[in-house]
Amino acid sequence: MASWYPFSGTEFSLKRYMLRQFIGTVLPSNTDKQLQWILPSTGTTYTRYQRSLSSKSAVVSESIGHGAWVHWIGPKTNKKVMYYIHGGGFLLPIFDGHLKMIDWWRTEASKHDVDFSVAVLEYTLANHAPWPTQLLQTSAGLAHLLQQGYDPADITIAGDSAGGHQVACLLSHIIHPHPDVAPVKLGRPLAGAAIMSGWLTFGITTSSWKRFGTEDAMAPLMALLRWSKLLIETKRSTGDDFYLEAALAPSDWWAGLGSATKNVLLTAGEREGMVDDIVNTKRKMENVSRYSDVYLEGQPDVITHPLEYYLHNPRHCCISTSRYISSMALSGTKQLQKLLVKEAKTDEKNLKRAQKEVSKAEKAFQKSIKDTQKAKKKTELTIKKAQKTAKSLLTAQQSHDDAVMKLDKADQATKEARDKEYQLEQEVSSYQDCLTDVHHSKILNDEARERKKAAAYIKLRQDQVGRGTEGVGPTSAIQTTNLSGADVSSTA
Repeated sequence: MASWYPFSGTEFSLKRYMLRQFIGTVLPSNTDKQLQWILPSTGTTYTRYQRSLSSKSAVVSESIGHGAWVHWIGPKTNKKVMYYIHGGGFLLPIFDGHLKMIDWWRTEASKHDVDFSVAVLEYTLANHAPWPTQLLQTSAGLAHLLQQGYDPADITIAGDSAGGHQVACLLSHIIHPHPDVAPVKLGRPLAGAAIMSGWLTFGITTSSWKRFGTEDAMAPLMALLRWSKLLIETKRSTGDDFYLEAALAPSDWWAGLGSATKNVLLTAGEREGMVDDIVNTKRKMENVSRYSDVYLEGQPDVITHPLEYYLHNPRHCCISTSRYISSMALSGTKQLQKLLVKEAKTDEKNLKRAQKEVSKAEKAFQKSIKDTQKAKKKTELTIKKAQKTAKSLLTAQQSHDDAVMKLDKADQATKEARDKEYQLEQEVSSYQDCLTDVHHSKILNDEARERKKAAAYIKLRQDQVGRGTEGVGPTSAIQTTNLSGADVSSTA
C-alpha cells in the first residue's frame, strides 16, 4: 500500500476566487431545469469542442443503449483507452473544460511515449431518469469497450465529483454485482481507476464539511443538498447504501478490489468539504486490498478539482494526477514511482516559483485592497459631506418656502386690510354726508321755528293793537331774524 501527499500549503489566484464565487452564486440560486436550459448537452458540447480544434478532429459518437452515448477523443485505433465519467452533481452536463483537461492529459502522456484515447460517457441526468439508471449506463459503457476488443489491462476509468462517485459505484458493481444491473466480467483487473474529488456520500456531518463546507465553491453546499435529494429518495426505496455512498461502506466491502483494478487514485483538497469522506474511503480500501495499490493525492488550497486546476493553470494542473494516469495506462506501478522520483525536483522548483508568483500576487492584491479601502473611505467622506450639504440646502429651501408662504400670507392680509380700509373710508364718507344732511336739516328746522315764532309774535302784537287792549307805554323794538339773517323791527 502507498500513500503520497506531494503538495502542502496554500495558493491564491484572484481569477480562481472569482470563478468560485460565480459557481457558488449561480448554481444554488437557479433551478435544475434552468441550469440545464442554459448549458448545452454533453453531446452538443463534445461536437463543438471537436470541431473547434485546429486539427478538426472527427466527431465519433456511439450509442451504447439504455439512452447513453460514448463520445471519442483521439483515434480508436490506440491500444489504450481512458473511460471518463464527468461530474456535475448528476444534474449538469459536461463542460468544455472537462474535454480540454482530458486532451491535456493525453498531451502529457504523449511526452512519455504513451498514446491513449478517451471514451467520454454521456449519461442521463438524475431528474430525467432515477437511480440505478446511471449505474446501468456506466456499466454498459465499460461493457461496450470490452466488446470493442479493448483489454481490461489497457482500460483506465476516471471521473470527477459525481463522475468519481460513478467510478466508485462501478468498482462496487464489479466486486458486488448490483441485482438490477448486468454484471461486468473483466477476466483480469483494469489498469487503474481515478476518483478525483469524488462525491462519495451525501451527508454533511463530517468535520471537513463543518469546517470548509461554506467555502468550497466547486461543491456549493446548498446545491449539493438539493441535488442529492433525488438520490437519497432513491436510496430509501432501493436500499443501495454502499453503491450510492461508497464512503459508508465497511472495509470488507472492498476486499475484492484487486480483482477489479490494479491501482486506485483518490484526490482530495486540504480544505475541501469532501476530504474526510475521501480519506476515510482510501483507508478502508487499502486496509483490505492486497492486490491493488491505493494512492491519495493531496492538493493545496480549498479544492483539487481537476477541472478548476486546468482552467486556471494548465501547467500545474494535477501534474501528479496526469502522471499517475499515464502510468496506469502503462500498467506499471514501478514506472509511476520512477516518474515521481525523477520529476519531484522539477515539481519542487515549479512549486517554489509558483509560490513566489502567488506571494507577489497576494501583495498586489493586498495593496489593491488597501487602495480600495482608502478610496472607499474617501468616497464615504465625500458622500457624508454631500449629504450634509444636501441637508443644509433642504433646510434653506424649507426656510425659503416658509418665508414665501409668510410673504404670501402678509400680502393677502395687506390686501384684505386695504379692502377693509376702503370700505371704512366709504362708510365714513357716507356717514359725513349723512351728518351734513342732518346739519342742514337742523338749520332749516331752526329757521322755520324762528319764523313761526316771529310770525306768531307779530300776529299777537297786531291783534293787540287792533283790539286796543295794548296799553300805552314806552316804545319797544322787536328784533327778529329772517331766513337770510337780516334784522326786522316793529314799533308798538
